[in-house]
Amino acid sequence: MATNDSIKGALANKKTKVNPNDLPVKELLNSISFKKRFEEILDKRAPQFMASIVNLVNSDANLQQCQPVSVIQACAMAATMNLPIDKNLGYAWIVPYKNKATFQIGYKGYIQLALRSGQYEPKGHHRR
Repeated sequence: MATNDSIKGALANKKTKVNPNDLPVKELLNSISFKKRFEEILDKRAPQFMASIVNLVNSDANLQQCQPVSVIQACAMAATMNLPIDKNLGYAWIVPYKNKATFQIGYKGYIQLALRSGQYEPKGHHRR
């Protein structure tokens, strides 16, 4: 016959699946899988970018209502393009839509990507 202690022990040892969207963004970013993914994308800049994600979410009540995984996925899109997500810079925004966060490239982001392509150069700079 099972005793209270044996049931508690079995429950404690049993691995329960946790829904990632039940965890806050900061806690998700501390998980090995997300850290590894951002390190693959950004190399040494990963810790700084992940800190900017936490700052972004902490400063926006609407983003706090979004699914945390969607916030991280939207930020990962910006990371793959090497665009900062700071709202004040205007390169990229993480925009809440209903309960999901979406990536939105800003006009400065388009300019940055065009310049990086080598097909365009800033006005006033001529090749010789």
